[in-house]
Amino acid sequence: MGTDINFFVERREKGRWVSCDQWGKPKPSVNGEMISYVLQEAQFYSDRNYDLFAILANFNDGYGLGGRDSGKRFNIISEPRGLPNDLCSEVEAIVGRSDMTNYSPSWLLLAEILAFDWDQTKVKHGFLNGSEYEEWTNAGRPHGEYPAGFCASIGQTNLAITEREMQQVLNEIKGGHPPEVRNSKITEQLDDVYCPMTWAVTYRNAGRTFCTKTLPKMAALGDPDDVRCVFWFS
Repeated sequence: MGTDINFFVERREKGRWVSCDQWGKPKPSVNGEMISYVLQEAQFYSDRNYDLFAILANFNDGYGLGGRDSGKRFNIISEPRGLPNDLCSEVEAIVGRSDMTNYSPSWLLLAEILAFDWDQTKVKHGFLNGSEYEEWTNAGRPHGEYPAGFCASIGQTNLAITEREMQQVLNEIKGGHPPEVRNSKITEQLDDVYCPMTWAVTYRNAGRTFCTKTLPKMAALGDPDDVRCVFWFS
């Protein structure tokens, strides 16, 4: 179970907001209502990225699983504003569905999103197991980027050790085995052993595909003051 974003893009034409999404043929919903849906392969954005959700609308910011602290809160573009009263007809129909539950509905002009400082950094907290720690260390712990793998929190069946202890165990494994089997031994012995770490990540890297794919697509639609996204979480 998790939270997803419902994300739609509109453009203002002659003073009226129109949909920029590609819609499929109407289909019956679970309640029998005939509803049109955005074609999955044509969605502007659909990833489950809690860091981005926090940046866009202060949604579920700063906490991992079970409410554990995952670092200082993100600076945000805006608190949730509710839905605009001049939605395009397609999105208006979805909002009116009886089976739709909406959390933190909001909207943002593309101009606001582009003006936001995506190059600022945020300190994140998390846990890396032996293989993840070894890979991140070998990569030089690049500034502004996430480790390739990490957990926001760990379960009771996992063992937590300090970074120094992790280094000691890794050195023992690497010193006692030839190079061709070291990685498999690290995975075997340290797959459920984690150490807490912190790292700095740029907001651009936190946004991931939203910054690299969605924003360029939106920018191609016209004047940033005449393009907006409308979204909510469910």
